[in-house]
Amino acid sequence: MKFTNVFVGTVGQEPRSGAFDDGRPWANVRIAVNHDYFNGATGEVVSRGVSWFDVNAYGALAKNMAYCVHKGDSIIVAGELRLRDWEKDGRTGTSGTIVADVVGPNLLFGVAKFVSSSTLNAEPLPDGGEGEGDGPVPPPVGAGDEPPTAALADAAPQDKEEREPAGAPF
Repeated sequence: MKFTNVFVGTVGQEPRSGAFDDGRPWANVRIAVNHDYFNGATGEVVSRGVSWFDVNAYGALAKNMAYCVHKGDSIIVAGELRLRDWEKDGRTGTSGTIVADVVGPNLLFGVAKFVSSSTLNAEPLPDGGEGEGDGPVPPPVGAGDEPPTAALADAAPQDKEEREPAGAPF
């Protein structure tokens, strides 16, 4: 039986992406999940630490995640949590990996406009190539380049506060 968990976290690195030997795309990011809560009695936010998770995506989701997710973004991830015990240099611990079914922006911190992958693929790519029309979005454009579609231009600007995730414990 598969259990789906939902995580809200801050992306700690630019996505890494590639393809397996069979051509199937993959992407990976690390997210920091804060365990803070608001104490109504004292009116203060109480910090209970941070947990780091790898987020792995495959197929169309991997291409879309690599294209849309960036360091510092607050995202929501739903998927299967897999825990692995590790030992290194005499230390032991447990690491968590989320095999993502769904990844999206956290609209509490900004706005987003959905653009279908097929819409993006119907337009010319930044390198002058043509989209495939029936698959996931093209690979991410370079830093500072404009997205390959004007449909993204009318999304409202984000007033995203700069947040630096805490360091990983290992």
